[in-house]
Amino acid sequence: MPFFKEYEEISDERRDEMISFIISKVEKYGVFVPALFLLETGQPLSFVFSQLAYGGAPFTEVLVQDGQTRVEDYAQIFEDRKNLNVLIERMQDRAAEVQIEEEKEKIRIKRLKAKMKEENENIGGNSKKKKGFKFPWSK
Repeated sequence: MPFFKEYEEISDERRDEMISFIISKVEKYGVFVPALFLLETGQPLSFVFSQLAYGGAPFTEVLVQDGQTRVEDYAQIFEDRKNLNVLIERMQDRAAEVQIEEEKEKIRIKRLKAKMKEENENIGGNSKKKKGFKFPWSK
């Protein structure tokens, strides 16, 4: 329950939307490890940080520019340990998915490079197969 009573609790659907938004930003900048590190280490003080967010909300409102979300809504996510655990869990899952996708892409690129190298050798190799041919001026 938020410290300021005038703010209503966010719904589970809205919480999930906000968590997805946070995860998309973390994925966009590729900072899964630092984000998870900060969330895990700051978990015991998450309530204190959320209260600081409530206090600084009038000043930090400029940072949230989607028009629908207020800083207080994000503070509610960090205020409740359950919400924070959901965020950490979903972020870990997404980080694992991204890592698997990157590994698949690396394998695909490696196979493509090998295929291109093989094709280049075959193209250049056709002229080398005629070992009996010599230019008249070569010895």
